[in-house]
Amino acid sequence: MLAAANVKPVDLDEQKRIADGVMANLGKWGPGEWPSRPAVLTLDDGQIVTAYHDRELGKKQSKEVKDQLGFFGTWRGAILRIEAEGSGKLQVLLRVANYLEFADRYEDLEQLVQFVRDWYHLPLPRADIPQNPRWQAKICDRYCQNRNLLPTWLREMTRPPPGYETAGGKEDAKEKKPEPPQRKLSFVGEDE
Repeated sequence: MLAAANVKPVDLDEQKRIADGVMANLGKWGPGEWPSRPAVLTLDDGQIVTAYHDRELGKKQSKEVKDQLGFFGTWRGAILRIEAEGSGKLQVLLRVANYLEFADRYEDLEQLVQFVRDWYHLPLPRADIPQNPRWQAKICDRYCQNRNLLPTWLREMTRPPPGYETAGGKEDAKEKKPEPPQRKLSFVGEDE
């Protein structure tokens, strides 16, 4: 019951004003410019994750490693800020699309849908655009992420897949493995 008391009726004049403002200057509603990986960040993805976990465990780190984590944090923060701003812009565009569809402004709607497809790569339908705010928020967050620039393992600080690990990681792992007891048997070859 409390939620029903907080619901504000939709003001169509306000929505029309917002839609007119967005459509008048649609170009400013595009995503921001992505910051490239800084040249001063010399650690690879695996080394970044390892250094991050070492820092969480309170292990002593050199000044160089601390600086590298600082460079990474600044770069990652810039990416997350661009993503959040893009998500907010895209949510506004989806709400405007809902209004344009309601108001039967199909030429503007077509222009807006094409803009969203071109700039955000979100394949919106040409009609019956979902109005659920939760769906819109989630889809906007996902379509505004640049997972090529900042992959999942650097977002969640998990071990990267092979090829993105710390240089020499596979050789180090082989050296650390204890020798199996079967190796001592005379009939077991070296290849096995």
